[in-house]
Amino acid sequence: PAFMKNTGNSIYTAADFDADNNFKNPETVKDNAGAFTYYSNNNLDVTIPNAEQYPFTRTLFYNDGNSRVKEQSGVGSTFKLTADLENSHTNKTFYSGATDDELIRVFGDEAPFNESVHKVINIDGNNTATVTYIGKDGKTLATCLAINGSNLLDDPDGTLMGLESQSTAVFSVNDTIDSTTPFGNYGNQATTSRTFVEQTTVILNYNLTPKSIQDICLDFCKTCDYFIEISVQDIEQPDSAYFFHSQLLPAGICDSTNLEQYNFSSSITLPPGTFIFTKRVVANNINPNTITITDSIGSTYFQQCVDSVQNQYDSLIYGVGGQLEIINQFLDASDIVGLYSHLGIDVSIANADSIFQDSTINIYIGCDSLEIPIIVCVPKYCPYDESFADYFDAFWTDSIGNPIYQFDTISGINGVHYTNNEFDEMVNNMDSLDGYQCDSLWDCWYSVVQNYELLKDDLYGNPNLPAGITFNIVDAFLDCAGRRIEGTDTPGNWDNTFAYKIMDYTIGDNILCEG
Repeated sequence: PAFMKNTGNSIYTAADFDADNNFKNPETVKDNAGAFTYYSNNNLDVTIPNAEQYPFTRTLFYNDGNSRVKEQSGVGSTFKLTADLENSHTNKTFYSGATDDELIRVFGDEAPFNESVHKVINIDGNNTATVTYIGKDGKTLATCLAINGSNLLDDPDGTLMGLESQSTAVFSVNDTIDSTTPFGNYGNQATTSRTFVEQTTVILNYNLTPKSIQDICLDFCKTCDYFIEISVQDIEQPDSAYFFHSQLLPAGICDSTNLEQYNFSSSITLPPGTFIFTKRVVANNINPNTITITDSIGSTYFQQCVDSVQNQYDSLIYGVGGQLEIINQFLDASDIVGLYSHLGIDVSIANADSIFQDSTINIYIGCDSLEIPIIVCVPKYCPYDESFADYFDAFWTDSIGNPIYQFDTISGINGVHYTNNEFDEMVNNMDSLDGYQCDSLWDCWYSVVQNYELLKDDLYGNPNLPAGITFNIVDAFLDCAGRRIEGTDTPGNWDNTFAYKIMDYTIGDNILCEG
């Protein structure tokens, strides 16, 4: 158990090399006593190398669940793990996407699409980096040398020989992140990772041309709002951003300023490592000016646009002088003729009911319209020059001239049948002497004549009715037109042409009714 100890003479455990504060800078192993003196200067055998208190190797893996090796250390202080990548001599492996620019440089114009290629970068202990390009089928497409460490051409003190191509190997790469995925309900994001084997200056550029919300019918136009986030994160520190920029582009009127393209540019210098570049754009944001003491949530810019359009339409429709406000005033006053006159329709012209049959008028509201039907009632008809009784006979005559029913045989009242002339005289008395309207009288008579057979057979022909109750067409007509009883007369003196106002009755015949 005491085989391996730290310099504090305690057992060397994971706390000495795998804690948050030392996994890239492990504690040393005690080498002045015990077994590990063998790998130190305390061993008198000069053929045994000195481990410099780091008599072990370490392998780190990416925490992505794929068991991919990230870094391997060697024995000794020079080859141990260290957070100083520029002075590190471990073997490192990075995984990254590829750009079109570098693929074209390697493969020429026949280069594969960058989306189908990823690259693996291996940096050895001499800081020499090689790149392997791998296709989507897992096969190696090409390998090349990325950097040759610090070895310069014709440098007599260099560890390795420099290459002639080093002076022209550096080139700029333009990379566009255009593959987006949804972010929340109203946004999208684009993310990519890139690896740099040495300190690199990166220029971030982003531009956006605002879209707009328009209603050309109201001459309404507002630009959309956007909240923009651009971040660069070290893959080793995913909880913090190496670079972060955020900005709210509020909605505004569609003028030259608000419709201008938004441009963002920033230059950052990144150390060697793998970085995640993320761009997020979110619309439908809360307008911070709408948050108050009584409203801690506020309203979105989009909702404000919707409310503004609705308010304008409400004003156009229901506001003072609005189209429907005026129409409703006529309807509330039951003034249909006045409404039609306001709309420029003259329903007083001759034959208006047939002229405007199935007609409508459009009330334009913005770019849309409201269709209002033009309904003109058929004027009431009064046949001043026709006989009411003759109309009955004509209606109830079959196609070859045979009468089905005759008025003077079915028009009895109090046992006395009306002649055609007597009935017409009663109608004339009602119209000319007692204030009845001819057209109303005709409506009643027309209805009774049309439905005579139905009323006689189906309604009054019901066997469940008391005996003696029969249908009388003159009674039905007077029930519809309305009686205006003024008095009575004895049967011998009673005039049936005034049946609507004089009852055929002898005073004293029914004391209970008179009561």
